[in-house]
Amino acid sequence: MQIKSLFLYGIVILLGGLFFSMNAIAQNPFTKKISVELHQLSKAEALRKVAEITEIPILFSDDFFTQNDSVNIAYQNKTITFIIADLLKENQLTITNKTQPALIILSRAFYTVYGYVKDLKSNTPLPYSNILINNYEVVGADKNGHFFAKLKAGKNALQCSFITFKDTIIHLNVQKDTPLNLYLSPNNQLQEVIISDYNNPSSNPIEELRDINKYGSKELMAYAVKTPGITGSDDIFHAAKSLPGVQSGAGGIGGHFVRGGSQGQNQYLLDDVPIYNPFHALGLVSTITPAMAKSLQVHKIGYSAAYGDFTSSVFDIQLKDGNANKLEGGANINLNDVALNIGMPIVKGKSALFLYGRTAISGINLDNILKNALFPDTPINFKKHYYDVIAKAYTAIGKKHKLSFSFYKGHDLILGDGAYTYNYEYEEEDEEEEEVIIQDEDLEVEIDAEVAWGNQLFLLNWESTLKPNLFFKAAVSANRYLALASTFQETEIETLGVEEEKFRFDFTESQNNDYEAKLQLNYLAKKWWRLKLGGGYLRQLYHPTNNSFTDETIILEEDYDDDEINVDFLETFSKAPRQTTQKIYLYGESHFNFRNWVLNLGLRNSYFHNISNSYQQFNMQPRFSVDYRLKEKHFLSFNYTSSVQYNHLISNTEISLPQDFWYPSTNNLTPQIGHQFDVGYTIYKKRNHSLRSNIYYKTIHRIARINSQNENILIDDNAIIGKATAYGLELAYNIFTPKYGLQLSYALSKSTHQFEEQNLGKAYPFQFDRRHELKTLFYYNLPKNFSIGSSLYLGSGHPILYAFNFDLQQGIQQDNRFTPGKKNQDRSNIHYRLDLSLSYQQQIKNTHHTVKLNLFNTLNTQLPLYYTLEEEEDEEENETEENEFSPKFNLRFIPSVAYTIEF
Repeated sequence: MQIKSLFLYGIVILLGGLFFSMNAIAQNPFTKKISVELHQLSKAEALRKVAEITEIPILFSDDFFTQNDSVNIAYQNKTITFIIADLLKENQLTITNKTQPALIILSRAFYTVYGYVKDLKSNTPLPYSNILINNYEVVGADKNGHFFAKLKAGKNALQCSFITFKDTIIHLNVQKDTPLNLYLSPNNQLQEVIISDYNNPSSNPIEELRDINKYGSKELMAYAVKTPGITGSDDIFHAAKSLPGVQSGAGGIGGHFVRGGSQGQNQYLLDDVPIYNPFHALGLVSTITPAMAKSLQVHKIGYSAAYGDFTSSVFDIQLKDGNANKLEGGANINLNDVALNIGMPIVKGKSALFLYGRTAISGINLDNILKNALFPDTPINFKKHYYDVIAKAYTAIGKKHKLSFSFYKGHDLILGDGAYTYNYEYEEEDEEEEEVIIQDEDLEVEIDAEVAWGNQLFLLNWESTLKPNLFFKAAVSANRYLALASTFQETEIETLGVEEEKFRFDFTESQNNDYEAKLQLNYLAKKWWRLKLGGGYLRQLYHPTNNSFTDETIILEEDYDDDEINVDFLETFSKAPRQTTQKIYLYGESHFNFRNWVLNLGLRNSYFHNISNSYQQFNMQPRFSVDYRLKEKHFLSFNYTSSVQYNHLISNTEISLPQDFWYPSTNNLTPQIGHQFDVGYTIYKKRNHSLRSNIYYKTIHRIARINSQNENILIDDNAIIGKATAYGLELAYNIFTPKYGLQLSYALSKSTHQFEEQNLGKAYPFQFDRRHELKTLFYYNLPKNFSIGSSLYLGSGHPILYAFNFDLQQGIQQDNRFTPGKKNQDRSNIHYRLDLSLSYQQQIKNTHHTVKLNLFNTLNTQLPLYYTLEEEEDEEENETEENEFSPKFNLRFIPSVAYTIEF
């Protein structure tokens, strides 16, 4: 009975389904069959006739068809969908049917055009170049020179541009997904670019080049070459310090302090691999020069979710590729170093090799500066040395794959040895007179010191176009950072007729080893939607060491002779244990472009585990930016960036020294959490002529400081945790033409730090809290191959760093004798500095020669790094009187000359 009932129910359901299906077919106008004759009609006229007969509107544009598109055919008993598909089978159009109400929409089909923008001469990619499509939409190549875009079927015009290169205009009749490499020819004259519309050559519209959230490499690279440097070398990082919100140490030395952030809160990427200290000679010279780098992007906010995990900014540097077509290169020599670079093909047109080397020579400029900084008031034999070595090779594998290898090693070494005397006072009892007599003796102290630091990295990178709209990257890398400082002091003392030999040995080391594997997918889903997905695994080993030994210490610990003290012995008494950490991260980012709106949504997720400390944490880092086009030349932007940093730089914050420790997050040193908001308004007058304004607010929680100078206390036990806050207004004006260039920036800002254990728990000004900063870079090309350049800095006073003295082992030992609640209230005088340069260029056959004279701090203004308290004794009253704090480590007028040859 149950089976019979189920059978009847099934029959009823089947009949009902057939009834409703037949009813739907009867009501579906697209299934109705018609007969129509279409003779000697254009396709547009034929579509209108079909629409009239079927009473179904067909929406299309006459521009979809050419005058030659005509039909001469008859259809018998065919549906409208069949007729339209047959009519348009030779046209690349998309057909969309809508039933309520009945409507047919015809639209242009889109295909993906993808490839690289390259230098015609060297066949090397040009990063961050711009491609103007049909005089309307701008597509930017990435830092690898790769691009892809959705183009409508049919005729298209692509205009590719890159500063110092001539524009290339390509006309395409796109009928399918198309691989395309765009080649640009170098143009040393920087000629103005006139953009021509595909259909109207007389038009010259403004390009929609919206580079709002980052500062491009093209202008910074050019300014680095054309404006003054400190030591004679062209320095990209020195040019980057002219950007609003990017501060530095006294006289422009040292690292970058971006919008209230510290040096250790910046991420420096060299071919996507982090380096921990990108400076030589205490920050007077950077490791990055235009001869070795093809691009630099400075991100203060709004950066991609692919970047992490630092809380202040990102400096993204890409190394040059070798020339796959011919041998090329150059050399530079100045008063401090000499450099050589060569690019050559391995397999012509397919693979290439780039080599770069730089080494210090006996520099009359740097030696005195470094000697006075590291060994103040001490007569000592001084020697410095630094070098950089780069090797990069790539090969194309077919048309869709590229394999590359990068190697970099940079190293600094400073040695000092000698002797000095000081007056030693001691008490001696006079038995005859039964009184204590103050005796003094000049003691000789022998000193032997060494300071060294450096970076080293390896990278293997794979790029592949899996599909026309799907780009894939994978990489494995290893990098190592090592910094150490050691001093050995031996003193002969004679007390009460007994000769003694005292010694003190200090050793500091910070060593990091990183091993990383990562991948990334770039997907062009729609013409208006791009998607980026990626992730990776990072394993890090930290080995900080901090020791101080005297002869008494050695006797207590173990009976060692002076000359048997070695690293293995020191590691036995290391005050900071080794730390091993691992991190897994995943990120996704969507880019949407709707008419006048551009929207970026990003999310970075990371899991951190300190294996040695049994500490683990998961963090989400959302980021988004919105750009709105108010008018043809005016853009409004809003940005929010959240970031997490899992390591801490324990530093003096003024200059980068080997005393600085990199230490991972632990239960006590928890990760730093950063939040930043930014509202911007940008006006593009024309290409390379813009005015930007930004208002920002930034907080960084859980920043760490060492609360004591006692080297025998563990770092994480001695740390105090606080908060950094910064906000301000930034203005930037930039004009870049073939004849002259001007970059003018102004910043009004305030930045504070706050720790419960300091300053009664009240917020106090950060060491780099400069309320006003005005900076300019300028160059002008004179007749007869001459050019002049200048750099002007004008800034209000910043909090004075008071110190007892500067010690090689302890760094700058701060004097914290301030009124409670009034920390960092004393400010220095106004800082100002003017640098000038004069260049002469000459082309001789196939070689280009440049002689450049640099005058750093032309006005010879006082630029102190810190102040020490000078004390002297009043002989009449036998009392100590305090003098005013005197400035130390001044950078005075520094001339330099450099010669460059390129072939």
